[in-house]
Amino acid sequence: MPAQTALRSRRQFPGYVQPCTDPGRRSPVGIAITPDGATAYVTNGRGRGQNGSVTPINLATGTPGKPIPVGDAPQAIAIDPEGTAAYVANFNSDNVTVLRLKP
Repeated sequence: MPAQTALRSRRQFPGYVQPCTDPGRRSPVGIAITPDGATAYVTNGRGRGQNGSVTPINLATGTPGKPIPVGDAPQAIAIDPEGTAAYVANFNSDNVTVLRLKP
């Protein structure tokens, strides 16, 4: 069975997330999942001089939330063990953005 067919149904693959097709969300680079497994946070890198973002995705429904602005060219993301903060490494900004998450 081709991989595309295998990933179309949530019954076949419960972790399947509907792809984001919004042209404002480009270049997904990093991903981190909250300790409770409810939300994935995906870094969206952009070209030099354009701020990037982090998009939360509800893993139960596969629905992306509103992008959260961060620095220039976000790459890596990590979530603390309590699920209260995410740390985003911004490549071109040469800094780290700390996002406060709902516990």
